Amino acid sequence: MRKGLFILWVFSLASCGQSSSDNISNHTGNSIIPADSAQLSQVLASRILNQYLQIKNTLPVLQDSIKIRKLASEMILLTDSLQTAAAQLPEPIQDSVSSIVQAISDELTGLQAETDTYEIRMAFQLTGLEIFQLLKWVEYRRVSVYKFRDENSLYGRGAEWLDIIRNSQNPYENNPSTQSYQVIDSIKVP
Repeated sequence: MRKGLFILWVFSLASCGQSSSDNISNHTGNSIIPADSAQLSQVLASRILNQYLQIKNTLPVLQDSIKIRKLASEMILLTDSLQTAAAQLPEPIQDSVSSIVQAISDELTGLQAETDTYEIRMAFQLTGLEIFQLLKWVEYRRVSVYKFRDENSLYGRGAEWLDIIRNSQNPYENNPSTQSYQVIDSIKVP
């Protein structure tokens, strides 16, 4: 557990390289980081993944839905920034990244509005799947990212999630000793 928290802490520090003084505002008045290079996509993807992992750690108990909504709101700002940064990516990737970022933002907006535990978990799962695809498209190489699947979660319908450690805790189960999941895909750091 300590190793996982340390890795998350190091990951957080690595993703916090952009100063807020360089921010601009979008049409809603929210702060957006300007897209000055394609490398910015890596930084923003890292921040989005970090927020996702924070939600993942809060999800099993779902007692703090206010925290989940706050983290989702922060992720929406990051997706808005990445939407702007996508303009710097090569043409075939540019449209794909813009589309998936919009899908992530829409799913997070839905997650913020949900009150039902099952629906919150479903929105979290879909957000993770979209983030994983985003990481592939921006050729994310900061840390290894694993995609897990547990066939028994979410009332036996199966569930997937992401993590940066291979011994992930299932965010859909309250009992951490249950480990009936497997890694089904990964993005490895060379």
